[in-house]
Amino acid sequence: MTTGQTISLAILESQIVEFRALHPHLNVELLVTGYIVDMHADKIDQAIRPQAIHEECPGTEVIPLCDVGFAVYGSKNYLAKHGAPDSFDDIADHALVSHDKNALQYFSPLNWAAENLHPKTVPLTTNQVGVMIHAASQDLGLAVLPCFVSEKDDSLVRVIDETDELTLKLAIYVRDDIADKTDAYTFV
Repeated sequence: MTTGQTISLAILESQIVEFRALHPHLNVELLVTGYIVDMHADKIDQAIRPQAIHEECPGTEVIPLCDVGFAVYGSKNYLAKHGAPDSFDDIADHALVSHDKNALQYFSPLNWAAENLHPKTVPLTTNQVGVMIHAASQDLGLAVLPCFVSEKDDSLVRVIDETDELTLKLAIYVRDDIADKTDAYTFV
């Protein structure tokens, strides 16, 4: 299986433990990368990725998994020093941690933020959502982050709620040559 860093740390660790309890004879191989891989060439059975990449994954069955809400977060310390924005327009008065548009091009909430939010400064651009979370928690600025991870971080506060524009559709991709086989287990 392959997925990105944030999903692997936030969701899959507990799922792998449960899956192994049910199927102790099976070995789970997890390739953590932010890049789209050739599942056939790399012999990867499954992937959890944004649903929008389906055209870049030929020879796979796409199974919608869930919607992931994103919202604007800031650390308690950052907000105490700079105040909290009341709207997307107010982000013009703040620093905003951003994403690498090439590496995270299918993360629609981040792309929407890059096109529609106009921060005072962008102190950091990165290709990993996990780094964005850490940077925001370390008072570097506000960040558009996935709620399922950010809500667990006691140093972060949600300042602008999720909207339809800040929703990412995730899917499970299964190689079509194994999709109908009984030994193709899915543990998510």
